[in-house]
Amino acid sequence: FITGPSIKLRLPSKTMKPEVRRWTEQSRRKIEDRIRKMYSEASMKRGLDSTRDNHVSRARTYLNHLRAWMLMDYCGMRLAEIRSLPLDRIDLFNGKISIKDIDREGGTDQYGKKFQVKFRVKSRKDQVVYLPDNVQDFLVDDARLRQTDERWFIDKGDGTNVYADPIGLSRAVARHQEAVGVLGEAQRTHGTRATLATDLCRENPYLAQQVLRHADISTTQIYTHVTR
Repeated sequence: FITGPSIKLRLPSKTMKPEVRRWTEQSRRKIEDRIRKMYSEASMKRGLDSTRDNHVSRARTYLNHLRAWMLMDYCGMRLAEIRSLPLDRIDLFNGKISIKDIDREGGTDQYGKKFQVKFRVKSRKDQVVYLPDNVQDFLVDDARLRQTDERWFIDKGDGTNVYADPIGLSRAVARHQEAVGVLGEAQRTHGTRATLATDLCRENPYLAQQVLRHADISTTQIYTHVTR
């Protein structure tokens, strides 16, 4: 046994709220501009439908990254919500997205193995995300690029979900952040939600609660403590 003087640890108070890291406006624009540029260049070279050996074309890959970023950045949607979002739950006419539990066949992965897309709403209750005008306009234009077989928001173009696991989408977003030199400024996917939350809290915490779909206002109030 090791003997010696006792050490008294001082643990943080249970009521202490953690500081929240958020993206700066400049970093958000850098990330979005990078994704748009990569998509534009790839689509001019080969187009959306150039695929090889069950791999998605570069243009479609970057378009899916842009789709995901728009919902993360402007709507504060969670990574798992976006990855598991079927197209039939996007209501462009009324400008809203329904968030519900899902358990559907996602298609086949890169190895030809079938996988399921499973998701449970965090609050265990159906939720609605209302789309800002710029996102609604983006999705209306985006709908014209969809193939008739597509079923998922993040789709290969043939009804197959691009990501058998949400981690793949998270890593893709992180690569864009690294490319523009901002990786680590905020959490790579949840950071957009934290950024939107802090911006809205400055105006009205109850508005932020509604947009973020928090059951309790105390959860929203965490985002009043920011590091930048």
